[in-house]
Amino acid sequence: MENRQLTKFTFYDLYGELLEQLEDDAAGRFATLICEYMLTDKEIVPPEDDRENYFWCNIEDILAEDKRIEKSGKIPKTLNAKMRHFTFLERYYKGMKLMKDNDCGVFIKAVCAYMFSGVEMKLKSPVQGYFALAQKTLNLSQTRKRVGTKGGTSARRSPPKVSTGTTEQPPRMSTVQYPNTATGAARAGQSAPSYTVSGTAKQTTEQPPRVRSLDDFLRANPHVENDLGANDKDLLNGKNWEILNDCLRAHDGYKYTKSLRSILSHYEEILET
Repeated sequence: MENRQLTKFTFYDLYGELLEQLEDDAAGRFATLICEYMLTDKEIVPPEDDRENYFWCNIEDILAEDKRIEKSGKIPKTLNAKMRHFTFLERYYKGMKLMKDNDCGVFIKAVCAYMFSGVEMKLKSPVQGYFALAQKTLNLSQTRKRVGTKGGTSARRSPPKVSTGTTEQPPRMSTVQYPNTATGAARAGQSAPSYTVSGTAKQTTEQPPRVRSLDDFLRANPHVENDLGANDKDLLNGKNWEILNDCLRAHDGYKYTKSLRSILSHYEEILET
């Protein structure tokens, strides 16, 4: 392991699920402990509270594996494929250190609700100010849509209950239209459906099409042309098309790229979004 400090780490939905089950002050302490483990070299003392200690035991191995991989400059692909996640920046942790435990708990629950459930909570000062700053970079991360490589999807969860009486707001976009183009359909050898999704964060009438294969990826991105040659077939190996589809749309440098060969050649770079 390289002896260098991380300035960001991968925050998994499992952490958010555990935080939802804790009171705000306990959630604040627990989230701070996660950040200290990943972003500092402090000697970590497990929580004394029995419940918090039990939760910590269930994620300590994941944290250790993630930290080992990320400190080596690599992407934790196996963990990323199993759990939804987003990139947690050191600046969020710096803000958390300025808050009381209770406010810190409200903050981290609001972040998890926003990233994993698409819900923006109503927050009070000072938490609202810290969240508004974090939101500017959270909006760039689309990794909450990532799912496992084995084809399972994570169910949409209800937003966490926060003791300060926060309430949810509907997502900013309630309808997504997937294009039905002759070009995309021709690549898959069939008609591409015109697909509409509508609903709120708690209830949706339909889910967007799954991106399981190269054909699905091309159908979801009709601007991309399959320009692979006979010697480029190795570029198709080991690709998670659903993750690539989500990350490509969030990547300012490649989201308008027309060449499939160029996209696959920069696969790792795109997944770092």
